[in-house]
Amino acid sequence: MSVSDPIADFLNHLKTTYLVHKSFILTSYSRLKEEILKILQREGFIEYYSVVEEGGRKQLMVKLRYGEDGTSALTGVKKVSKPGTFVFVKKDKVPKVMQGYGIAIISTSKGLKTDEECRKEGLGGKVVCYVW
Repeated sequence: MSVSDPIADFLNHLKTTYLVHKSFILTSYSRLKEEILKILQREGFIEYYSVVEEGGRKQLMVKLRYGEDGTSALTGVKKVSKPGTFVFVKKDKVPKVMQGYGIAIISTSKGLKTDEECRKEGLGGKVVCYVW
């Protein structure tokens, strides 16, 4: 089975895993997925991630984060740019997600950045997704 948008598939897998309260997910490796996970870990949406090799193939193992009362750290995710429909923003039009409670992940000339980092550094780029 071929996946037309592996990043959207990955984000959907992450969201649905939170909904069923699992602790870990294992997903195929890509550099873009790893960069997204670095941001999610830094922003507190996941506990940690690691790159593991299983059967000669790299995979990403992600430990999900829950509050003491069992609430998910990540409640929603929306893929913005899709194959064939890219959404670009200028440095002065960087979106705020959920009035600042969420983050936008933006692909810039200096790598993946959050919306806040883009505003501080004066960068625009392609909006990958929103996370809240």
